[in-house]
Amino acid sequence: MYEEQVRAAAWRVQLTLPTRTPCSIGADEADSSAGTTVEPSVHIDQVLTALLNVLGPSTR
Repeated sequence: MYEEQVRAAAWRVQLTLPTRTPCSIGADEADSSAGTTVEPSVHIDQVLTALLNVLGPSTR
């Protein structure tokens, strides 16, 4: 059950980040996408918070 919750939360993060990242790369800037920054977003904040809540506090 825990693994399924973690997997689902991580999947939502992986789906949300690329769809909320502003990106306009020209042909001469093909390699610059690796350094693309993510602007503050309520949607990204929500999915990352949900992932952290599923993972819980670190016990190490």
